[in-house]
Amino acid sequence: MAKTAARRGAGLRACPFCRELYVDDEHHVCPECGVELRELSSLPLSAEAQALEHEEGTHAAVATAPQAEPLPWTDLSRGRGPLLAVALAGFAVFFFAPFVAFTAPASSVLTAFHMARSAKIVWSLLVSWMILVPAVLSRRTILQMWGARVACAFLSAVPGVYSLIALGGPTSKPTRIPNVVYHWHWGPGLYGTIALSAVATYFALRFGGPVHEEAAPARRATRG
Repeated sequence: MAKTAARRGAGLRACPFCRELYVDDEHHVCPECGVELRELSSLPLSAEAQALEHEEGTHAAVATAPQAEPLPWTDLSRGRGPLLAVALAGFAVFFFAPFVAFTAPASSVLTAFHMARSAKIVWSLLVSWMILVPAVLSRRTILQMWGARVACAFLSAVPGVYSLIALGGPTSKPTRIPNVVYHWHWGPGLYGTIALSAVATYFALRFGGPVHEEAAPARRATRG
C-alpha cells in the first residue's frame, strides 16, 4: 500500500527532509527547510511508510501460514472425525446401553440415563460428551486444534474416570428395610464408556496432528 501511494504521487515534488508535498513547478526549494525539492517517486519510503510496509508483510505471512488457514466444516482429518464419532457413540451408550443390572431385591436393568435421575453426578458423562462435540467442531484451524488438546482430553477423560471409580466401588448396599440389600453388577454400558473415554482421550491428545511436522514449513517460509 505504501509503494502504491508513492507511485500515485509521481506528479508531485517533495522535500527530502520534511516530506512536504508540492505541485510541479510550484517551488524548487522547500520554503521551510531550504532543501531542493525532488520527485516524490524518486524518494525512498519514509520511516512511517517502511513501518507500515513491514506490518503489512507480517500480517500477510501470518494469514498465509498453513496452521492458521480454516479447514472446511466437513473436514474430518487430524482427529476431528474420530473425536466426533466417539462423542456420538458416548451419547448412544448413555441413553441405550445397560449400565447397571440389579439382581436383588428385584431384577432390573438401568441405563446411565435412568441412573442420572436419582444420581445427579451421572449427568457428568452426558455433559462431557455434549461439550466435546462443539469443542471439536469449532476448532477449524490447526492452531486452534493444538490449543484445545488439554480441554478436549479433560472432557474425554471425565466419563472414563467416573466409570472406573464406580467399577472399583461396592456392588451391594443395605436398604432401610431389615434384611433387604441391593445387589447389582455393572453392565456393558459402563465398560463401553471406559473404552470410549480411553479412545477419545488418545485422539484428543493428538488433536491437530504432529506439532513439529506442521511447524517446519512455516519456519522455512519465514526464512525465505
